Amino acid sequence: MENPYQAPVVSTRKRFKAGAFGPLLLRLAILAFCSIQFLSLTAQLLGNWSVISEAISSGVISPLRVATGLMFAVVLMIAGVLLLFSRKESIWLLAVYLVYQSYWFFATPVQSARILGLASLVCLAGCMVYAVRLKQAGQLR
Repeated sequence: MENPYQAPVVSTRKRFKAGAFGPLLLRLAILAFCSIQFLSLTAQLLGNWSVISEAISSGVISPLRVATGLMFAVVLMIAGVLLLFSRKESIWLLAVYLVYQSYWFFATPVQSARILGLASLVCLAGCMVYAVRLKQAGQLR
């Protein structure tokens, strides 16, 4: 029999459900996807800068095209960070990048680049769906 005058025993250990980390892990995965896209494009630009600058000087590639690619990579990175912190502005930035990625996918004649572009489009569409669902649930600020 328990002593009625004794204080109840309260566990001080917090119990975490396995599903409690799901949304955070998904947001971190989206941030990783955005970071990989950004770092990949930046590495391509820096690694091939001599070839790119030669192509720009000969008129094969427009400097605006190079700057646009880097700008959209930065937009995607910012969208990933905003989605990590549950900001509703991330939806607009993801939509803008989705349009750019779609254009790039259809304009690229190289088959291997198209496969990577399709994978990127699928991941990006998943990010958009997740962001819209968060907005519908009222979890975006």
